[in-house]
Amino acid sequence: VSQPSTPDNQLYLQVGAFGDPVNAERLRNLLVPSVGDDVRVHKADGTGASLYKVRVGPLATEGDAERVSRQIVALGVNAPRRVWN
Repeated sequence: VSQPSTPDNQLYLQVGAFGDPVNAERLRNLLVPSVGDDVRVHKADGTGASLYKVRVGPLATEGDAERVSRQIVALGVNAPRRVWN
């Protein structure tokens, strides 16, 4: 589903989600040299255990998302999914 990225609804690529923050940081550290500093680990609190989501963005356009997605896959990481936040 394609949606425009607006200040209230920004496009991100979610690359992974981990129960262990060390694994999330490890993935972030792998991505930063190729993708840049827009790689963040977001702690998602819910009921039960915390989840650490590795996201890239915000990205301005679908074209940017596609380009960054190809870079991530080239590093041997599974294809990220688009999320709006």
